Amino acid sequence: MCQRIGSLGLQRNLVTYFTTEIHLSNPKAANMVSNFVGALYFTPFIGGFMADAYWGRFWAITGFATIQVVAVLYLGLYLIALGNGGIKPNVSSMGADQFDEIYDKEKKHMSSFFNWYYFVISIGSLLSVTIFVYIQDNVGFGWGFGIPTAVMFCAIIVFFFGSPLYRYKLPRGSPLTSVAQVLVAAARNRRAKLDNNSVMLYEDQAERQCPLEILAHTEQFRYWFC
Repeated sequence: MCQRIGSLGLQRNLVTYFTTEIHLSNPKAANMVSNFVGALYFTPFIGGFMADAYWGRFWAITGFATIQVVAVLYLGLYLIALGNGGIKPNVSSMGADQFDEIYDKEKKHMSSFFNWYYFVISIGSLLSVTIFVYIQDNVGFGWGFGIPTAVMFCAIIVFFFGSPLYRYKLPRGSPLTSVAQVLVAAARNRRAKLDNNSVMLYEDQAERQCPLEILAHTEQFRYWFC
C-alpha cells in the first residue's frame, strides 16, 4: 500500500506540478509524464531479472525501495521508475514464497494473502488519487510529495525488521536469460545450412534452454527458430 501511495501519489499530479511549479508548457509537461509512465512499466523487467538472477527478492525489494525513497527526495523521475520497477514484480512474488501449497492450511492462507494484497494496493491507489492530490493542490507539493516519501521510508523499516520471519528462496536464474540465450543462438545460426539431424539437435537445445517452452507450440515455428 505504501509503495502504491509513493508512486501513484507522485504520478497523478505531475503535469500540474510541472506547469505550475516548474512553469513548463502543457505539451512539454505531458511529454515528460508520458516518458516517466513508460519507464514505470518497463523497469519491472530489470527489477525482476535482478531478483531472479542475483539478489533474491528480499534484497531486491529493500534496495529498489531505498532507491525510490532517495529519488523522490530529489524528484529524479527515472530513478523513481527504477525503484518502482524493482518493488512491483517482487512484493507479490515474495509474499507467495511465504506459503507452501503442499499443505492445505498454507494454501488457504496464500489465498487470503492475495485477497488482502489486492485490497490494500487498491486502498493505496484510492488514497493517491484523492487525499494526496488534494494536499498537493490545496496545501502544497512539498507536503504532497513529502508525506508519501515518509510513508515509503517507514514501510522499508517495517519490511526490513520483519526479515527474521520470512522464508527465502535463493536466486535460480531468470527466465529472461534463457530466452536471450535462445535468441542469440538463433541469430548466430541464421545462415547455417542444417541437415535433419542438426535441426533436431538445435530444437532439443532450444527447448532445454527455454523454460517457457515457447518453441513447442508448432512445428513450423520450431523449425524457423532453429
